[in-house]
Amino acid sequence: LIIFWLACVVQADITATVVSSPVDLVKAFHECSFIDTAQYKITIAKDATKDGVFHMPTVLQLNCTSSSSGQQKSPKQIMIEGNGFVLDFSSVLVQYPCIYLGSAADTTISFSNTILRNCNSNAVVRASIGKGLFEKIYISNASVGFDIQAGNTTLHKVTVTYSATAISASGSAVVNLTHTTLTNNEKAVEAVESSHVAVQYPASIVHSNEMDVVCGGHSASIFKVNRSSSETLCEGFQNTNIPKQEAKKLSVSAYSTNYTIYISEFPGNPDGFPRSVIGAFPSLNLTAVDRPFPGPLIRARKGDNLTITVVSLLDSKKTSIHFHGIHMYLNPWMDGTDGITECGISPGDSFTYKWQAQQTGTYWYHSHSGTQYPDGLLGPIILDYPNLAEDPVFQAYPYTQDHMLVLQDWFHETSTDLDVLYKGPFDFRYPPFIAQYPWTHDAILINGRGAFDCVFNDKCHLEIGTNQTGQCLRERPPLFGNCTANPYPPEKYACEYGSFSRIRLVNSGNNLPLVVWVDQHNITVVARDGVEVMPYTTPFVTIPVGQRLDVIVECNQDPNYDYNITVRIPRSFIPLNANVVNLTAVALLSYDMKAFPSFSPLPVYSFDQINSMCYQTFEFELQPLEGPIMAEPADERIVLFYDAVFTNESGWPLEEWIVNNKTFIGPTMNFLQADALGLDVHSVIQSQHVVHNGTYGPMDYYRETHVIDLVLGKTYEVVMWSHEKQQHPWHMHGHTLNFTASEVNVLPGSHLSDNSYSQPVPVIAIGDSFTVPAGGYTTFRFTANNPGPWLFHCHVDWHMKLGMTLVFNVMPENGTYRGVIPPPPDSSTMCIDWQTFRAGPIPAERATGREDMIILIPSPFLLLLLVIHLQCQQEDIQPSDLLLIILVLGFSIAMSTGI
Repeated sequence: LIIFWLACVVQADITATVVSSPVDLVKAFHECSFIDTAQYKITIAKDATKDGVFHMPTVLQLNCTSSSSGQQKSPKQIMIEGNGFVLDFSSVLVQYPCIYLGSAADTTISFSNTILRNCNSNAVVRASIGKGLFEKIYISNASVGFDIQAGNTTLHKVTVTYSATAISASGSAVVNLTHTTLTNNEKAVEAVESSHVAVQYPASIVHSNEMDVVCGGHSASIFKVNRSSSETLCEGFQNTNIPKQEAKKLSVSAYSTNYTIYISEFPGNPDGFPRSVIGAFPSLNLTAVDRPFPGPLIRARKGDNLTITVVSLLDSKKTSIHFHGIHMYLNPWMDGTDGITECGISPGDSFTYKWQAQQTGTYWYHSHSGTQYPDGLLGPIILDYPNLAEDPVFQAYPYTQDHMLVLQDWFHETSTDLDVLYKGPFDFRYPPFIAQYPWTHDAILINGRGAFDCVFNDKCHLEIGTNQTGQCLRERPPLFGNCTANPYPPEKYACEYGSFSRIRLVNSGNNLPLVVWVDQHNITVVARDGVEVMPYTTPFVTIPVGQRLDVIVECNQDPNYDYNITVRIPRSFIPLNANVVNLTAVALLSYDMKAFPSFSPLPVYSFDQINSMCYQTFEFELQPLEGPIMAEPADERIVLFYDAVFTNESGWPLEEWIVNNKTFIGPTMNFLQADALGLDVHSVIQSQHVVHNGTYGPMDYYRETHVIDLVLGKTYEVVMWSHEKQQHPWHMHGHTLNFTASEVNVLPGSHLSDNSYSQPVPVIAIGDSFTVPAGGYTTFRFTANNPGPWLFHCHVDWHMKLGMTLVFNVMPENGTYRGVIPPPPDSSTMCIDWQTFRAGPIPAERATGREDMIILIPSPFLLLLLVIHLQCQQEDIQPSDLLLIILVLGFSIAMSTGI
């Protein structure tokens, strides 16, 4: 009876089922009849395979409630077994619980690009198999990462960290570790009974564990293999640490919550061609730094309250600072968007931005006034976790170096001149002036340094076709002194052998995406726009304007050499038949910061090979680290289509950019100020209907303060539809976006007609800066949970200035921000200083910086004019009345234009 009772108990602790398709497997995971049992056994039927392979569904997740306790519960183990085929777990997210893989000797288990988490009570993966391949798997905080009980198993590009035991081999298992990282575990590798473990060096990294290797059986062994030789690390009841130097603790820049930044125009020489720049300096001693930009690093921790005082030393321009990617939740006063959320900082004045760091990751700041940031007014931001151990990137890749690389395309002409060159208008004042698009740039900079060859000519850098004009930028000698070819040696960035380096890439440029690679090293993308992503290993990355990518470089190559970090324009983003100067920026990944070598290491891929692999939707393969998630159903769909309107007629700009047939001009007063003064924010909107028979056909559009009202708390789907043959980088203020689709040269199709927006859909990527592909579309969703007027614009500065902008106005249905955001922080926010500087009422300042239209500000004199006009309707106009009208009108115009 006792034996029978024990058998019943054991049977009650195991629930079994057989599945014949991936759909059946998902259903099996969602059944809740097994949750009070200890083990759930799932057998894959052989007829469920296709060509001998069973492909696992992309998400295996349990979410059940115990029938006895009412608490959320799952079995301690799930056992998935097959017989005589391949179980393919490629790109599978296993949320909970642990996986037990049992199979016959002729079955192969294949894991790839998989994240396993929340399995800290048992082994994450327990395998008793004939042959196994586990590739690109990240495991943390487990009792046992891999428990290999039999068979021949390979672990490739696997990371196990902060676990009790990373790898356990038992029975007669043979385990081969290649490109595997085991750090910060109690035991890294344990071999017992008659098992054997081979660790491939130097590709694999095992360090900073309490015990690196443990051998617990008479015939067990662990040895490292290095190409032509092997070394026994332990055998038969031994434990030791692998004789590798300990990883150094990460040294980060000093944290601070108080910063003062001084803005000044300054002679600069970023690439050997001296010209004026606009720099951000940490002190009034402007010559204390070796370069005027990027500006000082702002580094703080999540939860910190930052105070950043910006002092303008400019002579005649107002300025502002926008913190790119920082949401400014419930604090739109600090967004730094000139003309939208503030009035700008007048010359000689200062403004203090105060905000709390509620995010983590890599960001940057730049001017949002006119075209100042392409001239150098920009700098980096890093927001860390309060404790480094909380950082999932550091957990997976315990890096010893943390580098910031601010990248940008660079022009030898100032942005003000380039803006006039582009905007025109044609034949203005001194015909025959021909407006030109600023194409192409003169250099690429890495942290404010680049190289120019000082070769000058009077020919266009780029000519499309044979007769087309409109895209030409000529070279000339510098005004500020002699040109010095290639003035700076490549700067070095340390990489400690046997560890990882984190490199934070920011494309702070003005025009084009950039491609980045490191010779003879792969790079692994771990974060995009401050959001951690599933590790994505690639030989190169393409980064659009405004975007940030955090990458990990594994320092596992020959430490006797330095390796080029190369930055170039992807050729696939350049117009067809265009002749472009071969521009490249180079830095060095240096293992020991030794003298600069006299050779050039060969890259893993040539530029032509890398260019052939470039494509416009790489960024939409960077899935969030928490794995596949679903975008919430939207309450409404918004379709935005954009295009350019061209002409080459006298008095007209070369082109303007329209979004839903509107080219953006700024409001007569920034929205936050208008609301604080009790005005309807829509009362400050400007609109002008433009009808013209242009060179390329009729032109009928609006120059308007383009505002789209969003109801606070509602969720929206936005379809961005490009009518253009070039890709465009867009940036959203105040929110992070969930991207759901993006295609090149494909019309949105069903995204414009069906009601799929009301259904949940998979999220393919998350970010705030993104690309709309050429002739294609990008779709995203977001919940309007942050009240305020949030700018949404193309981050090609020329395009933004000529209308490729709109405002998502998030407010409650009562039509005011008051009550949901704090009041103005101080009087300078209300534009008093700028009006004082301009000595009287001023014309409306536009966020785009366009001042080609005169807007008269109402004054008492105009009211007097109206009274006189009404009087004149009742009797004949006398000469004295006419003279008074002329005087009053002239005085009103003078007051309104600041003359």
